[in-house]
Amino acid sequence: MSPMGPRLMSDDTPAKEPLDPEVISWMASIVYLVGTPAVFLFGFIVDNCGRKIALMITSLSVAMCWALKIYSTETWALITARAFLGLTVSGSYVVTPLYIKEISDDSIRGTLGSLVVLSQNLGNLVVYLMGTYMSYHCILWVLLAVPLVHLLVFTSMPDTPSYLLKSGKTEEARTAVAWLRCRDRTDPVVESELQKLQLELELNKSGKFAGALKTLVTDRGTFRAFRVTLAINSARELCGCVAVLHYASLIFSRASQGGWVLTPNQQAIVLGVVQMIGSLTASSLVERCGRKRKTSAFYVFYCPSPKILSSDTSVSVNAVVLCQPLLAGTCLVSGVCMACAGACVWAGAGGAGAGAGGAGGAWVPPLALCLAIYCDAAGLQPVPFVVMTEMFSFQVTTV
Repeated sequence: MSPMGPRLMSDDTPAKEPLDPEVISWMASIVYLVGTPAVFLFGFIVDNCGRKIALMITSLSVAMCWALKIYSTETWALITARAFLGLTVSGSYVVTPLYIKEISDDSIRGTLGSLVVLSQNLGNLVVYLMGTYMSYHCILWVLLAVPLVHLLVFTSMPDTPSYLLKSGKTEEARTAVAWLRCRDRTDPVVESELQKLQLELELNKSGKFAGALKTLVTDRGTFRAFRVTLAINSARELCGCVAVLHYASLIFSRASQGGWVLTPNQQAIVLGVVQMIGSLTASSLVERCGRKRKTSAFYVFYCPSPKILSSDTSVSVNAVVLCQPLLAGTCLVSGVCMACAGACVWAGAGGAGAGAGGAGGAWVPPLALCLAIYCDAAGLQPVPFVVMTEMFSFQVTTV
């Protein structure tokens, strides 16, 4: 929503008339109202139609979002477009980490997993910049071009070898592994990786989506792993950073009260830069720590039962060794910063000016929010992406 929300609510709105704050609220929330059930839809699609098809559907849905906004600025069009974006968000969070895990080599899997968040945050920064210096419709045309280019380029990409083997397409899987590893089909490395994937598939006997969902709920160890990942994701979603990113310009406008040298949109750009720095920090930790097969540190931190992890589970070191202190530290600092920023906004609404210190305290909300977003990007945001795809066996990964 930021930085388009303030523009749609202003007198210079591209719509027929300035939008009511209630409409803006619906535009922000409809993404999650649609995206939550769509998670199960994409879980079904990746299990039955393949990872590649699911990713292309994701790009198609976001293209429809931007096309609909270009077509009309009516309230119904704006809200419907955001509903399509909800499908995109679900597909991105479900399919992208899974696709990366299944095509990447073990030595770089952790780094590539953290690059998902880095790419997302780079997109946020670019949108903040475009929102400040470009017109409304120009931004939409640029954003529409991105998924269209992805659809065009991604047609040449193979589906994952794991899915192809699961579908009985052994030769296609061999070709995919050879292409991904830049080797010949007859190379011993390709044959070794295929045998490893085949063994994993036979050990787990992955069934359909409904069967995997049943296993997730009925198997004691798997369900405990599910609770761990649910707790990690809940920590990120409830930390408040998602709301800050949606309403960054509005929050800074309310908090600063004219007492800050930067405009609200420029402060949002600074927020995007800080988010990028946090993502680079996470990527650097993954690269420095590397990866380790069958590590038990995560089990030591969180799991009193040895049955929680499947025998073929591999967990990246950043999610294993650093998981507990990283999550605890980022949650704590983020919470304190959010409390400080909220207190300043509340004090300003009560007539105390820009925070408790008046104009002189205008720096407190931007600084607090930037620190909170840094903690989110460095710990709360990337860890779930890696852990979700690494905690479970092939049988329930799609669920």
